Amino acid sequence: MVTNVTVTLLWLVFFVFNRTVVIGRRNVGEEPNTLLLSNHQSMLDSFLVGLAAFYPTSWLKPQLIPWNPAAAENFYKNPLLAWLADNWKCIWVREGRRDLHALHRMIQVLPRGVMTLFPEGTRSRDGAVGPGRPGAGLLILATRPRVIPVAIDGMRAVLPIGRYLPRIFKRIAVSFGSPVDYTDLLAMPRTRETAQAVIDRVMAAIRVQHAELRRLRRRDVATVDEARGGARLAERATVRYITPGGPSAPRRTMVGNDSILFFPIGRVGERRCSPVRRSGVDRRRVSVPAPAEWRRGERRVLADRRRGTEGRRHTTAE
Repeated sequence: MVTNVTVTLLWLVFFVFNRTVVIGRRNVGEEPNTLLLSNHQSMLDSFLVGLAAFYPTSWLKPQLIPWNPAAAENFYKNPLLAWLADNWKCIWVREGRRDLHALHRMIQVLPRGVMTLFPEGTRSRDGAVGPGRPGAGLLILATRPRVIPVAIDGMRAVLPIGRYLPRIFKRIAVSFGSPVDYTDLLAMPRTRETAQAVIDRVMAAIRVQHAELRRLRRRDVATVDEARGGARLAERATVRYITPGGPSAPRRTMVGNDSILFFPIGRVGERRCSPVRRSGVDRRRVSVPAPAEWRRGERRVLADRRRGTEGRRHTTAE
């Protein structure tokens, strides 16, 4: 009960207060002896993977709640947190990570359930997918599970290293790939090199998925920026002008960046008119600079008018 309640609270964090997208959930299934191998970005990654793969089905099938190897210095540093970690099906891993007791415990529980594991062994500092360690490969060779590569992107923004409270209104993406085929490696001796070869194959699949998530993220951000920019552009392009005869009707103008490139003027020699937004704010007192060629053209017209006026005066005097 404690597990389901706390997991539901975390579901609100990921899927309500943040925008989480899940890709390829059907690849996971509900079979026992399933190992979810993922890249690592934050302390909450194991909960995110479990929720994205099995929630809310895990309410009715508690065996689908994944086992999670957890670093002792993070999840077992006080009695309350240790009690919660035990209810979250965490497996105590001592600091330093080379814990054979924890590996034996994983070999015992994995054939009867599901497990989330991070082959990198630590959180990424820059968000990139690092190399995997052979410990997870030894677990695979010992239990022969279904290995599902999982890629996470966006969790560094939700819970960066050094923070304990998650941020909200961020974008998160989780991708579940097809099961990795490693049957050709089972015939090889069960050595550290073989285990490393298994993990390298899984990490290659995770990197491909992670790169795809990054590409989709950049595309979505560009689409949103383009839509917002287009809306601002349309707002700036429709303007109303105050002329000596009163406000004109809204009209479309050519715009570029934040500047309006077309400034109509009144009769030559009168004060230049200023644009007014559709909001109706009167900006007649705001001076609008005109392009240099317009100023030169106005000076020529005014000079011509002055010459014509002086000529008429001389003619009248004569």
